[in-house]
Amino acid sequence: MNRLWVQLSLIFTLTIVGVAVILGILVFSQIANTDFATMPPPSISAADWELVRQLNESGGLRALFRPFLTLQLITLALITILTGIGLSVYANWRLTRPLTKLAEATTRVAQPSRRSPVTVSGSREIEGLANAFNTMVSELETSETRRQNLLADVSHELRTPLTVLSSNLRAMLDEVQAAEPAQIAKLYDQTRQINHLVGDLHDLAQAEANRLPMQWGTVDMRLLLTQAAELFAPLAEDQGLQLNLRQPAAVPPIRGDAARLTQVLQNLMSNALRYADNEIILALDVQPDQLQITVQNDGEPIAAEHLPHLFDRFYRADVSRARETGGTGLGLAIVQSIIHAHQGEISVHSSKKDGTQFSFLLPLVLTMTPAK
Repeated sequence: MNRLWVQLSLIFTLTIVGVAVILGILVFSQIANTDFATMPPPSISAADWELVRQLNESGGLRALFRPFLTLQLITLALITILTGIGLSVYANWRLTRPLTKLAEATTRVAQPSRRSPVTVSGSREIEGLANAFNTMVSELETSETRRQNLLADVSHELRTPLTVLSSNLRAMLDEVQAAEPAQIAKLYDQTRQINHLVGDLHDLAQAEANRLPMQWGTVDMRLLLTQAAELFAPLAEDQGLQLNLRQPAAVPPIRGDAARLTQVLQNLMSNALRYADNEIILALDVQPDQLQITVQNDGEPIAAEHLPHLFDRFYRADVSRARETGGTGLGLAIVQSIIHAHQGEISVHSSKKDGTQFSFLLPLVLTMTPAK
């Protein structure tokens, strides 16, 4: 009795029975109280009509037709009630069937192996609920896949430096290898690599959970670009590269975290420095409601199949890049998270003519208070 379709069926059935009884009473009362004397004479003989009037006045006509009418009304009422019950039960079963399937699917959500979407059917409201459930299932599957990939990627990235540390320390303990300063320095570099990876993972985890620490304030992007250019100018000069800074004389300030935005610029400049052939361009353009910052290098373009994945965790477009030269593979993922935290967007374009260009947009005015 606690099933929704049963409760709805009982409600509809009682409603139908009540309506049928009321209508039956009204119809029966109307027929029973009919005064045949006031009715126009039908096309029968005067003698027969007079006989009908006499039976009506004596009550015999009502006594004659009442059982017949009562039987007809009862039969009609029973047919109406049974039909209404059948239709209401079927209609309510059809109405609540998608909800039952949705409830069964909901119990399977906690078990990834049995998690599955539901068929979208029923009324518009139920279809909306089913679509929302399927979206939730899809997001859970995506989250689970990302979690598994992250665990696999982290274990893969940690395996190499830990193996190097373990094997060399074992050799030193077994006195197979001398603990010379140069060898210790190499092992120290491996620990730095691990610390760098752990730090990047921590930043990325906080960013994806919208808990990346931010020191919000007024930021002068023109000053940040100038500082970034001054920092990387000697490195570019050592590599025989030309670094060009292009920005207007006046740039409106924005609200953001200067340290995090500096982190973004340094990451993009490091990548540009690594792949440029002759020139690096750092540009700032003022648009009506946002700033556009571009970091461009004239090196070999990135293949089109790699572009959609550059901001994925641990993704390296150049498989020949070693961990020592290619970083942790998390830099661009962190950059994207920082830009998104500033309600901005970042994109990459690469071609033979223009080289590789990373551009990100920052709003001049935040549309909401950023999370602290």
